[in-house]
Amino acid sequence: MKALLFRRMEIDGKNYYQLYKLDEDFKNDSTFADFNNRNSKEFFYLTEDEANSINEISIYNIYSEKDNKLEEITSPSLFIKVFVEFKNKYHISIREIKSIEEIVNEVKKEIMFQDDTVYELVNQIYLNQQIMTSNLPRELKIKLKNNILFHGLYGSGKKTIVRILEKNLDIPYADVSMSSSIKDTFESIIEQLLERSNNSEEASNGIVFIHDNYAELSKVLEKDPFSIVNFMTSQGVISYGENKIDFQKLTFVVLFDEYYNLLDDDIDISDIRTMTNCLYDVSTKILSDKEKFIILKSDKGRIAEYRKFLNSYGKDFHVSDSSLKKLITSCSKVDMGMNILNNIIDGIVKVSIINGVDDVYIDSKCVKDFVPAFTRYEEKKDNDKIENKKEAIINNELKDVFAKVTANVIGQDAAVKRIIYTILENRRMAKKENLDNPKQYIQNILLRGESGSGKTLILETIAKILNIPIFIEDATQYTEQGYYGASVSDMLVHLYHEAGDNLEEAEKGILVIDEGDKKANGNNDKDVSRGAVLDGLLKIVEGAVIPINIGTRPNESEVMFDTSRLTVICSGAFENLEKYRDKRVGKMNIGFANNNSNKIIDNEITDDDYVAFGMRKQFMARFPVIINLVKNTKESLIRIMKDSNLSALKIEKFKLEDKGIQVEFQEDFYEKLAEYALQMNIGARGIKKAFERVLTNIHIENIDEEEVQKIIFTGETINNPNSIILVPREKIKKLKK
Repeated sequence: MKALLFRRMEIDGKNYYQLYKLDEDFKNDSTFADFNNRNSKEFFYLTEDEANSINEISIYNIYSEKDNKLEEITSPSLFIKVFVEFKNKYHISIREIKSIEEIVNEVKKEIMFQDDTVYELVNQIYLNQQIMTSNLPRELKIKLKNNILFHGLYGSGKKTIVRILEKNLDIPYADVSMSSSIKDTFESIIEQLLERSNNSEEASNGIVFIHDNYAELSKVLEKDPFSIVNFMTSQGVISYGENKIDFQKLTFVVLFDEYYNLLDDDIDISDIRTMTNCLYDVSTKILSDKEKFIILKSDKGRIAEYRKFLNSYGKDFHVSDSSLKKLITSCSKVDMGMNILNNIIDGIVKVSIINGVDDVYIDSKCVKDFVPAFTRYEEKKDNDKIENKKEAIINNELKDVFAKVTANVIGQDAAVKRIIYTILENRRMAKKENLDNPKQYIQNILLRGESGSGKTLILETIAKILNIPIFIEDATQYTEQGYYGASVSDMLVHLYHEAGDNLEEAEKGILVIDEGDKKANGNNDKDVSRGAVLDGLLKIVEGAVIPINIGTRPNESEVMFDTSRLTVICSGAFENLEKYRDKRVGKMNIGFANNNSNKIIDNEITDDDYVAFGMRKQFMARFPVIINLVKNTKESLIRIMKDSNLSALKIEKFKLEDKGIQVEFQEDFYEKLAEYALQMNIGARGIKKAFERVLTNIHIENIDEEEVQKIIFTGETINNPNSIILVPREKIKKLKK
């Protein structure tokens, strides 16, 4: 019998309990054989039946006893008190570390009014250290440990606090800013941890500080940087040469700047926590105007620094208290942090020095002179808000389109979201009239997915919802210009007609080159149906003005089609592409190093692999966004049958129920039909073909709605039509009686 093993602790004369583990067979567990009653000293078992009275049992919860039942503690103060007692008793530190108070005092030497923030941050780091250095099982350690989101206003001192912690915490650490290569980031983390620890085991108990301007980084990476953080924090054991680092045991501290304009939009920090896999967050304190005044007037403040600097040149820095307070108040309207205030003071000093004054002043006249600067900054702030609102509209549009597409396309959520986002961004850029080179802002997409994975359905659905002209063409029928077969410029003609002969709309539309992988033979320049076609497509992809004939006869009516604002999507299966990757990396697993190098081998498919497959290097360079659809499995096909609005089963059920016949698909029917569909190797399309075979075998057209009340499809129905269950109508049953 399964049972929950709790541990007990007496605090202030009362027993408290915390879940320790789920035991598969507690009666045969000799280690805890005596812990099956509540009179045991430290542990006791509660069977699953007994535990039914406790809602959502969690390893994080603490329970007390009431009326012979366990009751969850809901008082925050009591919970923290008991939780810390459990930590102190069951977690053993293996090193001598500075007390939290000592570290707070170190921070005080450089930063004021952030004592509580530092205390909370260090306390959580130390709790993680106690967990990681305890004798608890690894799985339990990972459950108890929390990564930390360290957030606050720009310029609130987060980086300074981290710098001081790194100097004073006797814990191996890595300090990184993510680059566009996740492999390089991994290597940097591992190398720093190994360098600052005596062995790899100690390195796995270390801290990783990650700081970046994520808004800017997303533009560089062309992907969501938070998803990369989540990926890193959720990795397991990674081999690096002869060493191993357990990334799930590391404490990640992710820094996040809250910009004033984002705060106005009520950004939900819980969303950032989820995206970064940080279950705990610590925020720097927002300073009051009074506290800012105290900081600036202190011997650690900017004014003291500048006064010391100016005194060394025989000059002085005169600051009126009333003027400084007025300046602080004005800055706080723009920025709740210290960043703008410090920048204004910097500007006053620099302007004064440039103008050759003897002493620098912050007085009423100085503040008045800077009012126009504040006005311009307010205008910029308002413009930023407008841009943020536009971005919010795009995000809402993305969610709306995503919901509609995923109602039909099942199991491709990540790819669908990325495709929609790219198309929306491309459309937004395509509408801007003041871009010198629009193609620099338009991202073409290479979409890889096996036959029947939903490539065409996804693109057609998105274009229809967004009312964007789209033309999807099979690339296999195209040849080089002047040879027998369709010319690539004909694609633009078709797109022009799809846009209702509206050239402006067509130029901002979507051109899908389907089966693009069939043109892969990039090294054969003489093949008019392969490499030469890629050259023809390259002009369209990179942005050019191409003459197209929109009449019915040659040269009857010619227009110039500008492709610089066109979204081009190349789709295909690219079968066996992995073998080119495997050849490149030597078939090594992700995250592991070979015997001759300490460099991590990256098993992501790269442009080089597509080039080895046969695609032109110049062609691949024009497709910065590569999106992979998930391969169909038995489980995904079952989900499509059950959940997709376009499911062949749902459609047939609707048609039959419209005739008054109820339909029931038993679970084994879904499974058998999915297995049969997989054998066809045509993806989701196999469901419809397999189901059509079933309907043909049972002669669905001969079933009379006046006689049959319900049809039940079973697993046997796939191969044995006679196994279908036809439930007659009640009136038929009565007549038979």
